[in-house]
Amino acid sequence: MVVHSFEKEMEAALRDYFGKIKDPGFFAEFYSCTAPEYLNEIRNGNFVIHRSDHLDYSFFKRNYGYEMPEVLKAYYSYAHPQVAGYHRLTPFKTEAIILYSSISRKRFSGLISDADYWKKYGIIDIEKYIPIGYVTYNESSVVLERDTGRVFVEFGFAEDPADDEEGKLYPTPLAEDLMTFIREIEPYGLRRGE
Repeated sequence: MVVHSFEKEMEAALRDYFGKIKDPGFFAEFYSCTAPEYLNEIRNGNFVIHRSDHLDYSFFKRNYGYEMPEVLKAYYSYAHPQVAGYHRLTPFKTEAIILYSSISRKRFSGLISDADYWKKYGIIDIEKYIPIGYVTYNESSVVLERDTGRVFVEFGFAEDPADDEEGKLYPTPLAEDLMTFIREIEPYGLRRGE
């Protein structure tokens, strides 16, 4: 079996996204989500750094029953500030999407925190979907479909618990793959008037 390496494609997608941002200070609010050993480089404008430490993904199979997809391993093989912004196909036009830049257990900053929450409460089928981020206001999850690599967004919370659609996904994908999704995100704060 040949395993596809997404590292070069992922690096190109991340560089395309971060290339839209000219000011390193733009990411100051996201520095806390970046591995400390890479902060100086990021502060100096190098937003995409191939990690020198090789992360151990064996926890993923132990916790969730399958290997972490290669595309996510490629994404996490780079240290970078969070990918944050707007996507043209999201149903939440005024809300930003934030992709996790780490696999941390810290709520709203890592893949593991959401995956463990889903597994514990059965919110979204962790066998089919992997959390990769969230929508800022309503905390809807942004997910990667395990079998296809497509990116979807959850309906999210409702004001009235009777109308709550937590765990249900919009039927139309935001993108056919993670690299396309990253390239299509308009960085948070770059819209006119923000």
